[in-house]
Amino acid sequence: QTTQNNKYSLNVHQIVLPLSMKYYANTDFNVSAGFNLGYFISGEHKSQFNHGEESKRDIFDEEVWGGKPSHFYAGPFVGAEYNFKNGLFIDGRYNWGVTDFKLWKSDDKGEDKEFVNSFQIGLGYKF
Repeated sequence: QTTQNNKYSLNVHQIVLPLSMKYYANTDFNVSAGFNLGYFISGEHKSQFNHGEESKRDIFDEEVWGGKPSHFYAGPFVGAEYNFKNGLFIDGRYNWGVTDFKLWKSDDKGEDKEFVNSFQIGLGYKF
C-alpha cells in the first residue's frame, strides 16, 4: 500500500487448515472450493516514509498498536488444479478473508475493517 509516497507492507507467518471439496472435470483438471481456518504465528508491519525514515513493528505488540489483532482467522476459497501425465501438478487458489484483522485501535467509532485476502500458486509432484 502507498500513501503520499509512503509505503506500507504487512508480512505474516501462518498455519492454515483448508477444508475443501474438489470436483474432477476429468482425470487431469479439477476445481475446488472450501473454507480456511488459520492461525497467525508472527508478523511484521513495515513503514517507509517519503522523508527516508523506516520502521518495523511486530503486529502482536500491544504497546505499539493499543491492542492486538486476533491470531485466528477464517475465510472461503476457490481454486483449480491441473495434473500433468508425469506426476507434476500446478494449482492456484484465491482466499477471501472474512475475519476482521484490525491492527490498531482507533478512538473514533468508524467502520474501518482490515481483512487478509490472498492468492497462492503451487507446483508439486504426486507419486
